[in-house]
Amino acid sequence: MHSIILTVLMLISANAHAYVGPGMGLGILGALLGGIMAVLLAIGGVFWYPIKRLLKKRKTTESVSNEQEAVDHEESKNDDHEQGPGE
Repeated sequence: MHSIILTVLMLISANAHAYVGPGMGLGILGALLGGIMAVLLAIGGVFWYPIKRLLKKRKTTESVSNEQEAVDHEESKNDDHEQGPGE
């Protein structure tokens, strides 16, 4: 209800007949862009940390499985050399 009243009051307001120079315009634009970037970076930070942790966990499990495959492969090569060709 308050937002409807505020909207109506904004629509029926009179002109201010004020001059907004380039300095004030750029200041407003900079403040607006800075506020938007702050909100986006805050949201990104909130979502980035869990994603980063998940990727790091996934990378660790992949490297452990790759290391285990390499060890298994080396052990199978060593077993073939120990038996010899005639055995």
